[in-house]
Amino acid sequence: MPALLLEVLAGPDNALLHIICMHGRPKTIRDLLHLTNRQDMPNIQYGLRKLINLGYVSKSGSGRTGVYYVGTARGHKICRDYADLRKKLLLKSFAASPDHRKAARQATEQL
Repeated sequence: MPALLLEVLAGPDNALLHIICMHGRPKTIRDLLHLTNRQDMPNIQYGLRKLINLGYVSKSGSGRTGVYYVGTARGHKICRDYADLRKKLLLKSFAASPDHRKAARQATEQL
């Protein structure tokens, strides 16, 4: 069972954490602005400071060489636990629907 998250992350901070951890490679602030489709650098920087203080993200480099952000082991665990919980809940709700195959087929046809 996933560990309980004691810190509450707002939606944008949660999305930022998942984007930083995705593909397991370091991201620059430009990468984060692009991947979140946002232009508000001060708010991204504020979110990064929160994630760093919580121990979910670490920062490396300098202004000269470039600053990179990576997910820590704790940050990656949070993302894995979230994905596991989401998968469990989605599969449970999908199985509870008696006509789930028909509904999925209709949705596929519409797309």
